[in-house]
Amino acid sequence: MTQTRVDIEGLALRRSIERGDAAWLASVEKSFAALCAVPHTYPDDPTHHYEEWVVRHRVFHRTLVNACGSQWLLGFRDVLHEQSERYRRLAIRRNTEKSRNVEAEHTAIVDAVLKRDADAAVAALSKHFMTTMHLVEFATAKASGGADTA
Repeated sequence: MTQTRVDIEGLALRRSIERGDAAWLASVEKSFAALCAVPHTYPDDPTHHYEEWVVRHRVFHRTLVNACGSQWLLGFRDVLHEQSERYRRLAIRRNTEKSRNVEAEHTAIVDAVLKRDADAAVAALSKHFMTTMHLVEFATAKASGGADTA
């Protein structure tokens, strides 16, 4: 599922960078600022997402691709996003070392979008999604006793 999401959302992002106007770029900046304005996790429980962050995260990722020009592509992207939510929530519970900097991952995507560097933006988006996938794989392997925890 993650690779399909990378493929679909990467295509939508690439098209948005090609077709998006100044208003779209401003909406990307605005949604990113709104996302950064709330905590990623609850201060007293870093294994659970702050719910307002979840809402703003959904809006941020949708805003990145809104200028792609295809309702079909956006529809497929939305389905994949919703399916991936359970994995994102599992990944945060596994990142107990807090080695992941989600805000930096988002910043890399936004910086590339604002420069209209589609290759860099898609690469940053792919890395962002794949990091979540790897955390979930680690959690699954560890839970089944198959991961080396050293």
